Amino acid sequence: MPNLPVEAWLVIGVIIFATIIAVLHCLASAVKLDTHIHDTRVKAVSLQRAYAAQLAEIEAAKQLSEEIEVVGQGPVERLAA
Repeated sequence: MPNLPVEAWLVIGVIIFATIIAVLHCLASAVKLDTHIHDTRVKAVSLQRAYAAQLAEIEAAKQLSEEIEVVGQGPVERLAA
């Protein structure tokens, strides 16, 4: 090993420490991004299922209302509010 002063070894140690911290930060950022993407996909699937259920309910209500026949005298007049 080269004969370096203590200050040089301290600088090298700080550089190595900073490099390790930077790599760990990059890994943590990558994991956080992957987690965010996964959570977003789960939320999107949940919203798609809820929307499909709402559409099915609306379609069922339309079919039910088509089966109902209103019997009465002529057109219904609505009161002006």
